[in-house]
Amino acid sequence: MSKISLNKAGIKASFRRLCFCCLFFFLLHSGLQAQKISKYYSSSIQENGILYFIEGREGFKTDKKDKFLYDLTYLSTNDSLTLNFTIYNAEVLRVEQMELKGSSIHTSSPVSKIFVKDDGKGWEHRYTSTFSFKDLQEFYSSETAMFIIQTKKHGQILLQPKARKWKKQASIFSRIFQMIVANRVED
Repeated sequence: MSKISLNKAGIKASFRRLCFCCLFFFLLHSGLQAQKISKYYSSSIQENGILYFIEGREGFKTDKKDKFLYDLTYLSTNDSLTLNFTIYNAEVLRVEQMELKGSSIHTSSPVSKIFVKDDGKGWEHRYTSTFSFKDLQEFYSSETAMFIIQTKKHGQILLQPKARKWKKQASIFSRIFQMIVANRVED
């Protein structure tokens, strides 16, 4: 065999390896971008529709590092969903309202207290509020987001996630909302 044909064979093999590696990394990367949403929610069939529970999410913190987490509950026959949230704070808070502020939406809802308890380091506050399904869909399609908790004595508590964390949460929630809409019974 001549030196030139060995060189061409080597170049072709190197090119094939390069293509294979590029394809492998592309498939690996695209697989990481896709979210399997089933681990973020549960659903059950009820007499009056499908009940969806979207697991608790965190990642929002105040400037004082207060911890905040929330979950959503939605019954497919309703136009609204329930947003339950917990905020940990050094002081007892009297929360009156929850606001959601996104790129193209600003909506609010009064809250009801579920409980307040001493957690050893401060106070755990659990509240519930109701928002329209459409407003939450729009909120989770926003590029930026902020939860604003209105309190009686302490004013506003601003909770904003890091951009990367919000992008992931918004992607997951938007996908769950798409699935819910796709499963609605049409009249």
